[in-house]
Amino acid sequence: MFDWEMFIQSFKDMLNDEKAFIFVAENGDKIVGYLLGFIHTTFFANGNVAWLEEIMVEKNLGGRELVLRNLQHISPGSSIRIKKSKQQER
Repeated sequence: MFDWEMFIQSFKDMLNDEKAFIFVAENGDKIVGYLLGFIHTTFFANGNVAWLEEIMVEKNLGGRELVLRNLQHISPGSSIRIKKSKQQER
């Protein structure tokens, strides 16, 4: 069950977390999607990498493939792969 109070607190916490990033997609005055991610340091990459934790897009707007393709504009030259779930392959 969705808990608004918990959502508001989590949202505030993420806005204050310098390693979190949130991108919001709007259509007019309506929020139609978002990305939530975090930046962290790794050994192998010798620096920071970003991890996408959540992706949400309204179904009638093209889904996650559209969002992931458009991430190339945020991070040119990045390697973004779309992995379909077994349920999507059917």
